[in-house]
Amino acid sequence: MPETASHTVSRRLATGAVVVAGEVTASDLALWLAGLTRIAATSPGVAPGTSPVDAYMRAEMVAVDVPVRDLTGLVGAPRLALLRPMVARLQDTRVRLMGLSDAEAQACLGWETVGRQALAPGEPERTCILPREPERADETAALWFPGKLAAEAHVTNDTEAQKPVPPVAFDLAAVGRMRSRYSPLLYLRALAWLSGPVPLRSGWGKRFVAKGRCEIRVPLPDAGLLIGVDALRRKADIERLALGPAKADLAAAGINLHVEWIRLAGYAQVFTHLALTVSLSARKPGAAAPAPKLRKVRLRPRTPAAPAIREDELPY
Repeated sequence: MPETASHTVSRRLATGAVVVAGEVTASDLALWLAGLTRIAATSPGVAPGTSPVDAYMRAEMVAVDVPVRDLTGLVGAPRLALLRPMVARLQDTRVRLMGLSDAEAQACLGWETVGRQALAPGEPERTCILPREPERADETAALWFPGKLAAEAHVTNDTEAQKPVPPVAFDLAAVGRMRSRYSPLLYLRALAWLSGPVPLRSGWGKRFVAKGRCEIRVPLPDAGLLIGVDALRRKADIERLALGPAKADLAAAGINLHVEWIRLAGYAQVFTHLALTVSLSARKPGAAAPAPKLRKVRLRPRTPAAPAIREDELPY
């Protein structure tokens, strides 16, 4: 995995979250993952014998505290006001969860402010969630998520499974630098495919075609589910709008992506499957591309041309 990877989510979320409605941007999804990774790493107070996943599945909504400066720094927003439309777009976005429940959920339920307030006259102030949006960059935001989305993201889906596997580790800062809305979820999928077993739908196939190179092949109607945005159906749209821009984003994050459209035998223009091959890049994520090598050329001294001879100077 990339050396800068420091945030984790479950394999269920990394491979099974699909945007089915909404106009989110890559920065919106970076903010979304900033909250979910904090939920995924926390252990709520639960009764003995109850897992965090069970507790979140029963909860209608879950809040997680995130410093506002962390969010503005992540997405490169110089002012707090630029975060408000991001949260609004996430509230208008629907996400399909193909893991625990195969159901849809709202991507985010909103945000409020973590502050200190006396709950009753005469009582001392205590830390609580204030019913207002953050107003200053030095405040802490409480991001609200649906309980089943929090359950889907929690790492105990992997670490406490019948056959424990590591959760998906990724570089959140690399997600914050992405430009295409189709890149963040495809980035999580690529890391999940490369790092261990993943749940596969019927008709999907995964294989390692070489050391460090993994191929996922799916029927063409499932191409949108594979990349994480189900609104795209046509091959031309998937190639031009999603996979083309995502290649550059994933390359900057340390992932090589190769796309292959599988044709029906004997039909040049009939495609049946989409195959994505991913591998880790030798270049560190975020590093500048190597400078082109300069070829040394030995210059020979220029021989001056002979003076021109006029016709009247010829010897004949």
